[in-house]
Amino acid sequence: MIFLTPLPAVLLGAVSLPALLALYFLKLRRRPVRVSSTLLWEQAVRDVEANVPLRMIRPELILLVQLLALLSLLLAVARPVLTRDATLGSRVAIVIDTSASMSARDGALSARGADAATGAPPAQEQASRRPAPTRLDEAKRRATELIDRLAGDERRLFVVLSMAATPATRTPWTSDPATLRRAVEQIEPTDQPADLAAALRAVAALATPAQRPDDADAPPPRPTVLVFSDGGSVDSAASGREGQELSAPTLDVRLRRVGPGAAWRSAGARPAQSTPAPTAPTVPPAGTPTPGPPNAGIIAFSALRDDQAPTLLRVLTRVGSTAPEPTRVPVTVWLDGVPARSETLSLPAATAEAPLAQATLSLEIDVPGAAIITAALPGSDALAADDRASVIVPEPATPSILVVTPSDAPGVRLILASVLDAYPTRWLRALPAPDYEALAAAGRAGRAAGVDLVVFDRVTPATLPDAPSISFGASLPAAPGAAALTLRAGPPAGDAAPERVLWWRREHPLMRDAVLDNVIADPAVHLAFGDAAGRPDQTQARAQAESPALTALARGIAGPLIALRTDPPAAPGPPLRRVAIAFDIDRSNWGPTASFIAFMAAAIETLTRTGSASAAVAHTTADPVLVTPADARADGSASVTVSGPDGADPPRTLGGTLSPDGLLSLGVLPRAGLYAAQGLAGAPPAIAVNLASPAESALTTAGALPVAGSLPDGADPAPQRAGAQSPGQRAGEALGGREVWHIFVWIALGLLTLEWFLYALRARA
Repeated sequence: MIFLTPLPAVLLGAVSLPALLALYFLKLRRRPVRVSSTLLWEQAVRDVEANVPLRMIRPELILLVQLLALLSLLLAVARPVLTRDATLGSRVAIVIDTSASMSARDGALSARGADAATGAPPAQEQASRRPAPTRLDEAKRRATELIDRLAGDERRLFVVLSMAATPATRTPWTSDPATLRRAVEQIEPTDQPADLAAALRAVAALATPAQRPDDADAPPPRPTVLVFSDGGSVDSAASGREGQELSAPTLDVRLRRVGPGAAWRSAGARPAQSTPAPTAPTVPPAGTPTPGPPNAGIIAFSALRDDQAPTLLRVLTRVGSTAPEPTRVPVTVWLDGVPARSETLSLPAATAEAPLAQATLSLEIDVPGAAIITAALPGSDALAADDRASVIVPEPATPSILVVTPSDAPGVRLILASVLDAYPTRWLRALPAPDYEALAAAGRAGRAAGVDLVVFDRVTPATLPDAPSISFGASLPAAPGAAALTLRAGPPAGDAAPERVLWWRREHPLMRDAVLDNVIADPAVHLAFGDAAGRPDQTQARAQAESPALTALARGIAGPLIALRTDPPAAPGPPLRRVAIAFDIDRSNWGPTASFIAFMAAAIETLTRTGSASAAVAHTTADPVLVTPADARADGSASVTVSGPDGADPPRTLGGTLSPDGLLSLGVLPRAGLYAAQGLAGAPPAIAVNLASPAESALTTAGALPVAGSLPDGADPAPQRAGAQSPGQRAGEALGGREVWHIFVWIALGLLTLEWFLYALRARA
């Protein structure tokens, strides 16, 4: 229970309580007595002479009743509010939002905080040289106050979780206030979006206790989930359910909103104007997004080299603004830490329907080599994480392709030659198989000789090159630690029909543009997955278990038709990826189609990491970071050392097992910025992680969560009574409870009635 107006009650009590007691100090109470003689008046006269103005008060029932009635009236004047904390269950989950919008420096403007009533904007706090707290600071402060007020009772258990792209459990179920406070204090901000659905699933999993034999039929307790969040960007977008209402029937979900409510727009959005402070914070209807404080951020940033002029880089920057009036935002593009271009972008005014006004800036910069491109805004607004965005631009590269042909058919066939000639290459050469074997034996048919890709046209090499390869109509021999792909001809038993493509892996980068619905190969052929020693295996499942580096990209009636194999490198460097196509291009209807041209372009770009695969690279704070390590171990693992962002954190080594396409996942990096990296293939040695989230940059707040049956911020968990509410009642509910002053008024009236009856009984006696 809290009090809205305690000072008037204290002042009134300081006046009324002494006045009541003075009546008992000064008033002489005499009892009428019948006497038989006037001689007894002598005793009465002596009593009057011995009487003094002040004397000790005798305990009386009427005085006690009067004091209780006065206390009830004083409590009613103080306007007590019954907070929702009294309705919490026996298990309480404290979920603190650590998403990017919670780093906005307007935490003092909480719709339920003291500063919300005055609408003081952050500019006034900066003027007083006091850094404005972030929304996360406000959430941690209020969570700590809740713990101090309610924790310590063993009948009620608490658990603390942080909510970002992935929820993190900070404590087990406990009633120890010190453990809970320490967990809240250790929560750090992130630049990730918030996944509310994942957080609720984590709470539901934690709230399922092991049943004892004697209460196996008893339902588990329904925990109360207190979500300390701004509520604006919490929409489970990370789980793919953006805009949909979640369902948590086993949880009692309640929002404790932090950040500005409608008071920001009514009193604090324009600091230059003199606006009288409202008497109580105004809270918008539940679920209505409230525009955030003025903020400008980069919500999209990309760069791409021109196909005809590879040194020309086109840079696109999309900026969003929450300002309620049209603004002009200067944008500076930096090239390797040096300002390259600066332009001013005009943005329209943000509205309630579009809380984030957007505009795009396009620039062209000459970048002949590898570089780090950064776009920066002036900053000094509510959120700093979206004021910068970077991309890593590799060197413009075109591959060198070597085509190996059969010794009895020199020269590249027309279909294959036309496709390779159309693709931009540094050079394209053809060698018969015997000449290739001589170069391969001397170590001059791979990366050491500047070969980026080897294409085997109906040739099974005796020596595999130290470079990626594509094989058409031929087997792929085994390599150390890699199973063989053996070409097997002939249709299935009893079936003379040609081979057809039944299925292909559409989501794979190699097959992203390929269409194989009507591809037919005659005669029927397929690939047999073998073991590391080259022995064919009849079952794909067994071979896949023995060699996980084998991936079937397309399957026919008898078996795989296109497969990808990842070989460990013979020398330090990234893994070698090899693609095998079972059928001959001239013996199929795939070669003359646009699908084959698209497949070859994707295969060359993916295997050699050139073309569009060498475009500018950047990651977001919501997606895993995938990199190509410079070295790989014999067991298929690798590691990279990263530090940052922007030099803020010490170096740390991140490692794991490489994927079949030779990429290493570093997981999700929670903060936006530039990370220095050691152990990457190519230059520059850096990783760019950007916020790039319109929902987070909008900094909107909301009074309700997208959860079915959840209580909005400031709602009364008890059933609402019909009838109009006074402004005082609405202010009390805005603080998270219900005013109960009228109850104390009725108690005072009852006590005064009791005092009247007691006085009447004494008078009659």
